[in-house]
Amino acid sequence: MPRLRIPPPPPIGPVAGSVLAMAFVMLALLLQLVLGPILYTGPYFAFLGAVFVSAWLGGFPGGLLASALSAVLVNVFFIEPRGTFSASHSALMTTGIFVGAAIVVTFLSAALQAGYRERVHVQSEALRARDDFLSVASHELRTPIMLAQLQVQRLRRQLRRGEADRVRLLAQVESTEASIVRLGALVDALLDVSRVASGSLVAKRVPVDLSETVSEAAGRLVQAARLHGSELRLEVAPGVRGMADRLRIEQVVTNLVANAIRYGKGSPIVVRLGRDGERAVLTVSDRGIGIAAGDLARIFDRFERASSSRQYGGLGLGLWISREIVRASGGSIAVESTPGEGATFKVELPLPAPSSAA
Repeated sequence: MPRLRIPPPPPIGPVAGSVLAMAFVMLALLLQLVLGPILYTGPYFAFLGAVFVSAWLGGFPGGLLASALSAVLVNVFFIEPRGTFSASHSALMTTGIFVGAAIVVTFLSAALQAGYRERVHVQSEALRARDDFLSVASHELRTPIMLAQLQVQRLRRQLRRGEADRVRLLAQVESTEASIVRLGALVDALLDVSRVASGSLVAKRVPVDLSETVSEAAGRLVQAARLHGSELRLEVAPGVRGMADRLRIEQVVTNLVANAIRYGKGSPIVVRLGRDGERAVLTVSDRGIGIAAGDLARIFDRFERASSSRQYGGLGLGLWISREIVRASGGSIAVESTPGEGATFKVELPLPAPSSAA
């Protein structure tokens, strides 16, 4: 059975909406006069239909204009004595009932119209975000693949010519491995999108030494920070233990530190971990380009980023995945930043009660 679907309202201005409202009301009057005997059991349905269509096309103003004009015509043409506006108690009561019904229809139609337009807007934004993501993802995935292919082709040529020496081969293999590792990280990020949707992103929460986890995860990026001109400093309090998924907490640390390296412009990066009451507090700070106030909230959304993806790369998934991991771990994540002065990301995770930790 086919579904009943009201066609979408075309974008029209207030003047066109007013003209259409008057035209629909006059058409309703004509139908009511011609088909009066047939419609006598529901003499105002044609006008209410005109009100609905007027509000659907012209929004709330169009619906109100149609309601007011219809009320006058109903009073003049269909309430005794006909041919003149009747101000008797019963006539005014009937007219008032019609006005009330018309306003309800106006609200309903205008609300449907607004909801439809909002849904269309959200859908178009989602499609735009999807297209942007696919464009960025294809670019990001293509880069490590091309680098790996070039390295393999170079190795093959050198081996065929007998020109390869051990040191050069090792360097090229390491470069190829780095490209493959980056490709794997990008694929993992894409898989995490489906894991979030299925609620399986955080597999388990067990006792974890957060001090050790943060130190090891951040320590792996010391060399990467140096390559970008940044000094990575760790200020990790010992013995901070929590209930978490160790691999996922490592992923959060890696994402935050990698962001600091990417946007830090060679500035020092400080990773701190400590306790604040019943919560573990992790902060990652840099002195890089910073984040505009209007972007502070949206950077945690899927496929969003505060800076150009072409300039800085990335899929726009790291912070979103980090937020989902932290939330699934019972914690919170926030950021403070001033453009040009860097950013500080703050993660808070619950600590087990002393009896649980013993």
